[in-house]
Amino acid sequence: MIRNFRLPFPLLVLLLSVICGSLAAQEMPSIIQQAATDARADARRDVNCLPWFTCGLLFVYIPVIVGFFAVSGPPVERLIGKSPDYVWAYTREYRSTRRGLQVKYAGAGCLTTTTIAVVVLIIEAASGGCEDACNPTCNGPSCNDDSGCLSSSSSCASSSNSCGQFGTAPSR
Repeated sequence: MIRNFRLPFPLLVLLLSVICGSLAAQEMPSIIQQAATDARADARRDVNCLPWFTCGLLFVYIPVIVGFFAVSGPPVERLIGKSPDYVWAYTREYRSTRRGLQVKYAGAGCLTTTTIAVVVLIIEAASGGCEDACNPTCNGPSCNDDSGCLSSSSSCASSSNSCGQFGTAPSR
């Protein structure tokens, strides 16, 4: 009775495809994980932080935008002889990691410039640096005549002739 038992051909094909597919599916995540790991390491090695940070310092927000949109792909020689799934996963992860690093370094430069500017403005305002801008008749810090300049001991905020927005003279 067992001798006469034959599987129909479509059922045999289905059974073999399930077995082979499950073996390939078990291997697929390891290929994709390996490609992602390799891509992250290579992108970290390829992105030079100094130019991105310096551009962020000098040009403030522009490098952040450029770093997000201008992302080069991986070098082709790293992908020669790899499977299509590996190439796809590697390229996707490489570009994503590279984009994130470029934006991070440019953003750090931008944040540094912004922080320095805010600190300078706070120090300038605290030291009474806006006194000369308060009175348009004063010709500089050496103005000691009776032309209406504020004394160096008073602050702009406490005087009746206080600075307007952004240190400009108030309208009369």
